[in-house]
Amino acid sequence: MALKNIPLVITRVDTNSISSILKSLDLVGGKDVIGIRWMDEKDLTPLYSCALVSVYPSVYEGFGSPVVEAMACGTPVITSNIFAMPEIAGDAALLVNNPYDPYE
Repeated sequence: MALKNIPLVITRVDTNSISSILKSLDLVGGKDVIGIRWMDEKDLTPLYSCALVSVYPSVYEGFGSPVVEAMACGTPVITSNIFAMPEIAGDAALLVNNPYDPYE
């Protein structure tokens, strides 16, 4: 399956704040991007379980529950290499060195 056919699901975030990045990647409109501002906790497990990867490039996080939740479902994680993320993810995730750079 080509990656172009897999939708990007954005949860717990205002999709307007990243619209310019989505436009530059040609991911705006149609079925390419699904924005979810709020989701009931009971629906997170099925979402993580069906995901190919969970990307959580947090620039501030006290603990990193989404990283733990995704890993508990067996979903590969890409997260920031700052704050608590390296301690939480350890060697089990791909760590992004500069989460302030959207292209990294």
